[in-house]
Amino acid sequence: MFPVSSKAYLKFKRDSLAQLFLINDSFENSVHIDYLFCTKGKQKIDIDNAMASINDILEDSQILKNDSLIKSTYARLEHGYQEWKTYVRIIEI
Repeated sequence: MFPVSSKAYLKFKRDSLAQLFLINDSFENSVHIDYLFCTKGKQKIDIDNAMASINDILEDSQILKNDSLIKSTYARLEHGYQEWKTYVRIIEI
């Protein structure tokens, strides 16, 4: 068996990586991550899957050496935005 990514996820990943490659920060020690997911209208998302996707992208962009460095997290989901947005704050601990 193998995973098949949706076109929407692949576009999200491509766009995210393009933005993240402009960031010079990288983390090689334990971190805490805050996530804020802003959804368009009242659309629902699986916050756990959203966090995992962000973690994979942070690793692919080499901002995180490995997602096993994530030792604690806080995530919040807000509805009613005009467009989808995701904010991530990484704190070395």
